[in-house]
Amino acid sequence: MSNYDGILTSVNPGKFASSKLYKSITAIGGAQMPQSPRKRLNDSQIELIARWIKSGAENTMNCVTNCDTTNVSYVNDVLPIINSNCVGCHSGTPPLGDIDYTTYQNIRSGALQGKLLASIQHASSASAMPKSSPKLPDCQINTIERWIKNGAPNN
Repeated sequence: MSNYDGILTSVNPGKFASSKLYKSITAIGGAQMPQSPRKRLNDSQIELIARWIKSGAENTMNCVTNCDTTNVSYVNDVLPIINSNCVGCHSGTPPLGDIDYTTYQNIRSGALQGKLLASIQHASSASAMPKSSPKLPDCQINTIERWIKNGAPNN
C-alpha cells in the first residue's frame, strides 16, 4: 500500500464496492483498516476513495497541486493534518511516546520545541513519524512548518 502499483492490487477500477481497499476501510472490527490505534477514516475520506475507484483509479500522483501556505490556520490547515496522521497513536492512556497531540497546547509545545517538525521531516535527530509510514506529503509538512514559523498561533 506504499505505491500506486501496490494499491492497485486491492482496487477494482470502476467498481468501488467490490474493491478490497474499499471493503477494508468500511469494515467493522478486526478487518477494518486502518487498524487501531489509528482512527477510522471519516466519511468524506471514504467517499473520496470511492469516487477515485469509481472514476477508474487513475494514477494522479504526478499532478501539479497548489500548495498555498501564505495564510496557514491552525484550525483549518494544521489540526486536520495532526488529527489524520498523529492523534491515532498520540492520544489515550498512555499515548505513544508519552506525546499527547489531542490539545492545542501540547501540539504547540511539540512544535515550538522542534520535535514535531523533525519527526514529520524524518530528520535523523528524531523518530520518523507517522511511525512505519512514508513521510507526509511535502505540502502538509510545509503547512506545519509555516505555522510554526508564524509562532504556532491558535487561529
